[in-house]
Amino acid sequence: MTPTYRGPNHLPRRLARVAAAGMTVLAIGMVTTVPTASPTSAGTMKTVTSKAAAAQPWSSGIAYLPAPVDLQNTAEGDWVNTNLEVLLPEDGTYHLDLDVLTRLWIRPPANVYLVGRLWNVTDGAALPNSDRLLNQLADGRSLGEGGIVNNQTSPISERITVTRPTRIRLEAKREIHEGTSLRASVTTYDDGRTSFRWQRVD
Repeated sequence: MTPTYRGPNHLPRRLARVAAAGMTVLAIGMVTTVPTASPTSAGTMKTVTSKAAAAQPWSSGIAYLPAPVDLQNTAEGDWVNTNLEVLLPEDGTYHLDLDVLTRLWIRPPANVYLVGRLWNVTDGAALPNSDRLLNQLADGRSLGEGGIVNNQTSPISERITVTRPTRIRLEAKREIHEGTSLRASVTTYDDGRTSFRWQRVD
């Protein structure tokens, strides 16, 4: 049998048709293997994000010392309610940050210091490890009628986990190692505030 000559362009056209058919089969196969999501399943799809990205802003607040608190006329070592407190509104973990301004005036020779702590009013107990040395003046020289005054702001930072709404208060006391003090207070004024900030973190 004599082969039929179909011209120089026949083979390229044939290959093109075969390739096109293959692409059609491939395309059909791809379409038939992709699952079609129903409106219900599409509506229930969730985007996976990190915990930090998905978290809502946590509650926070700040309070300020309403008035100076005299520690001079209280017994040495007695804890004094400063009336600076905050209410943690719900169960969770909180960061507590305070800036406590104190004033201390001594007449040497003397060694006097002021201490602060956080008191859990709701549970009726001090927060463990919340004691802080707020101010100290110590001078062994004899200066007659002279005196030394120190104003100082000290931080208190703590972390607490509570299971119910909880009220936390700042307390302070005066301690005398030697001599005495002329004035001692937790204070607040235009150039220096005593503040108590809280923020829920978990």
